[in-house]
Amino acid sequence: MIDLSKLSYKKLQTLEKQIENQKKIIEEHKKFLSETKNCAVGYEVTFCIKFNPYVHEYNELGNTNSFGDWLANELANVIIKYFDLKLPAEDVSGFDIKEITDEDKKKWEDFWENEKN
Repeated sequence: MIDLSKLSYKKLQTLEKQIENQKKIIEEHKKFLSETKNCAVGYEVTFCIKFNPYVHEYNELGNTNSFGDWLANELANVIIKYFDLKLPAEDVSGFDIKEITDEDKKKWEDFWENEKN
């Protein structure tokens, strides 16, 4: 640690210039990192949700397409708002929602067969 009270005026000015130069370098580096795509990390999230449309047949989620749309839009919006993510457009409906296949059911067997879920 430097004891500033023991430095001459000229040395204080030199130190101040060095600090200002370092601040500029740091700000330029931060700007570069925020603008570069090399710093971004992408994730693909896969999870399974059981949905019985007959339980919801008299509300807006009455079919699997409505539920898929709701899931893609609402869940995506929650994630985007929570992490304050920037998107090129307000519309987040480009997420893929697909119905589970028999092969997927085997992969998720413990979850799918358990009626408590």
